[in-house]
Amino acid sequence: MLISWIGSWAESATLLSLYAATALLLMASAVLGTVLGRFINRDVPEADRKPVGGGITGAVLGLLAFMLAFTFGAAGSRFAERKQLVVEESNAIGTAYLRTQLVEDPYGAAIRAQLRHYVDNRLEVVSVSGHRDDQRLSQILADVNATHAQMWSQVVELAKRHPDSDLVGLLASAVNSVIDLHATRVAVGLYNRIPASIWVTIYFIAIVATALTGYDSGLSSSRSTLASLSTLAMVMTFCAVVLLIIDLDRPAQTMFSVDQQTMIDLQRSFSEQAP
Repeated sequence: MLISWIGSWAESATLLSLYAATALLLMASAVLGTVLGRFINRDVPEADRKPVGGGITGAVLGLLAFMLAFTFGAAGSRFAERKQLVVEESNAIGTAYLRTQLVEDPYGAAIRAQLRHYVDNRLEVVSVSGHRDDQRLSQILADVNATHAQMWSQVVELAKRHPDSDLVGLLASAVNSVIDLHATRVAVGLYNRIPASIWVTIYFIAIVATALTGYDSGLSSSRSTLASLSTLAMVMTFCAVVLLIIDLDRPAQTMFSVDQQTMIDLQRSFSEQAP
């Protein structure tokens, strides 16, 4: 229940809020480690106090770096895939639009109109995702599915009228590619996300790392209460990397965005052409 609530909050929170919350969490962990180090060794002379050991702390930090690199790579690959899918879907829609001219009207004209409507909806999906309007997004996706059904019904009717037509077969293949690529874009862009279990593991390791660093700082009274400057630098850089990963992974990016220019160009070319 708690993890679900945190996940919902993190999904809707701004990047600045996430940065501040993560920094506060890790600094609190460092302070707790410092207090714990001083409390456990309160009766031990400062010269005899034993740190946790650079090997253990280094191993934990190395594991944290590995997890961040793995997660960043996964988010970056998915971001690159989303960019590529925009180009592939634009090409598929353009191909289907051209092939509608090979078949008789009113079927070709109807499919062309549906493709124009589909492109408008596809661009609106991107805009709505940026504003996190889940209700409107669901409505648009439902409209897209209805448009797919209408296009395919036109193709089916054509195939029944001309069962041996190679031209109808070409159109059917193009329309099918449009439908398949839409499903792939929705899956990659909206649903394929970094699992919550990975985020929990990353934050757990980060908390342990800052607590260990704080513990070592607490062994010496001459060092800062908020641990050392290196701990503060580690927290700030960790937060920065985490924010990059979150923004790459989100459907609605703030610092990064998937270029929709090929789809915009397609929409413009449709508006300039006669139905």
